[in-house]
Amino acid sequence: MLYYEDLMYKVIPIANESNLKFNCTQCGLCCKALNCQYLTKDNLCSIYETRPLICNVEAGYELHKDKMTKREWFMLNEQYCNILQAQEK
Repeated sequence: MLYYEDLMYKVIPIANESNLKFNCTQCGLCCKALNCQYLTKDNLCSIYETRPLICNVEAGYELHKDKMTKREWFMLNEQYCNILQAQEK
């Protein structure tokens, strides 16, 4: 079986890619960068179930699945997350 290693998803068999879930750290920095009015004081989304597509990494993948794998999409989002977290320090 083939394996792939990255920062957030560690070593996971590629065959299980369809089971991947984006591991949000709930730091709220992406919401703050978008100036989101729905971000609560505890960094949660007050409209989580009906949040816009730009706020939903899982659903956003559906727009890009013909261009990249789910793992690549998650890694791209993770990179953005890491940049925001590094700027916060």
